[in-house]
Amino acid sequence: MKTRIKVKSIVSVFILFLGYCATSSAAIIASDDFDGGALNRASYSATPNNAFNTPFPTNNNDVFGIINRTINGRFRDNSASSGDNFGILDSTKTDNVFGVQDLRNGSNPGGTGTATWVFDINNATGLSLDIDMAAMGNFEDSGNGADFFNFSISIDGAPATQIITIVTDESTTQDYLLEGFGSPRTIADPLVANGTALSNLFQTISVDLSSFGTGSQLTLSFFANNNGNEVFAFDNIVVNGTPVPLSPSMWLLGSGLFVLGLKRR
Repeated sequence: MKTRIKVKSIVSVFILFLGYCATSSAAIIASDDFDGGALNRASYSATPNNAFNTPFPTNNNDVFGIINRTINGRFRDNSASSGDNFGILDSTKTDNVFGVQDLRNGSNPGGTGTATWVFDINNATGLSLDIDMAAMGNFEDSGNGADFFNFSISIDGAPATQIITIVTDESTTQDYLLEGFGSPRTIADPLVANGTALSNLFQTISVDLSSFGTGSQLTLSFFANNNGNEVFAFDNIVVNGTPVPLSPSMWLLGSGLFVLGLKRR
């Protein structure tokens, strides 16, 4: 009994492999939507942590952690059903977000908070980061009540680098369009993320991370300094990149197509 490899079949497999390599493109490498849909998230931690609407002992309206619109009236936009004129989570935004409000209190006198995500990136290249953000209120930029936030990254234990800086711009105003109002509400001193003014409508802030190279794990760190009733929230952390193509031998083994190139007789 002989085993013969059909040349035509092998050529077909090789063409398919070349097509796989050519079409390998950017994809979602890792993510966290705070709703149980995390992809390649190795770990998450927050300090302090009001996760899932557990209030600080000293103040029910103080927030740092994963929450939803039921947490309090400052995050919740009820303008569609009442005279409410403040909020960033309208009636359609019922999923979880990471929220920050009035961090300086008796339970957290320093007024700061940190959160850390570790994502498996599996040596993907051309990395970038997307985070949806929203904010509302008259923020401050100086003194003990200064409101500022930032995100930093580190790959495989390298020194952390700040990639998103969110500060107060006291030189301007921002228009906030609430769900139930036909015209916006204007408030001074908005937050600005990497030069983009934030409003109560979520918008995506994107950062190119390709200059940081690649590795096994990406650590994303969030730092907050906040005091007051202004609210800031973010959602849908997404790490994009180009996956490392499989080697020809691994691709053939995984697909099973190599078997199709054999004919026993």
